[in-house]
Amino acid sequence: MDVVRDLAGIIVAIGLYAATDSNLQSYHLKSKRWTKAGILTLSFCTFTASMLPLAFLSVAYVQRETAFPVIVDLTTSWSQPFLRLKNAAIYLPEDQKIKIDGEAPLTRVDFKHGIYPGVSIVETTPDWSAYKALMIVIYSKLNRPFELVLRIHDDKHNYNYADRFNTALTINKGTNYFHILLDDIKKAPMQREMDMMRIKEITIFSTQSVEKLHFYIGKIRLM
Repeated sequence: MDVVRDLAGIIVAIGLYAATDSNLQSYHLKSKRWTKAGILTLSFCTFTASMLPLAFLSVAYVQRETAFPVIVDLTTSWSQPFLRLKNAAIYLPEDQKIKIDGEAPLTRVDFKHGIYPGVSIVETTPDWSAYKALMIVIYSKLNRPFELVLRIHDDKHNYNYADRFNTALTINKGTNYFHILLDDIKKAPMQREMDMMRIKEITIFSTQSVEKLHFYIGKIRLM
């Protein structure tokens, strides 16, 4: 994608330069206005196409802030730019969602065989300071319980285990509600307090090497 963006910038710059700089224009360009118009049109179209990802991302940021205190909702398109998957897949088609009483549709997440399969929200709305708890709803159809790990860190995180919040989530068959106090998250780092105005990332992952594991997750929200 970096190469594509660089090439788009080169095309736009050469097109505008060739169409406007008299020192670079040949007699052919000067005498044929439609040629100059074609170059300018190509440059404009290339520029517009190269800016579309930024436009979509800007819309996602606006929608994310509008949805707050919802941190992530996998049923929405605005959540996708902020997700990173490792040995995992999210199924968005309607037939892969389920509905439980009192909750919005939950989205299926599959963990594949591999090291630490997980789903990360790599850029959250950072300021959690006005709230008391984090709510997570996970639904399982499996007869056996299994364990997931919730990890949260701020932008001061030094990537050591002791410098973040870690907790195990035991998932039983049916609906599992997790109510995590933000005060516990704040006090989790051993050498400091977590900055609740600068939360950066949330990850739900498995420490187990499994052939296949799937569950359904709802909105992750602050309360």
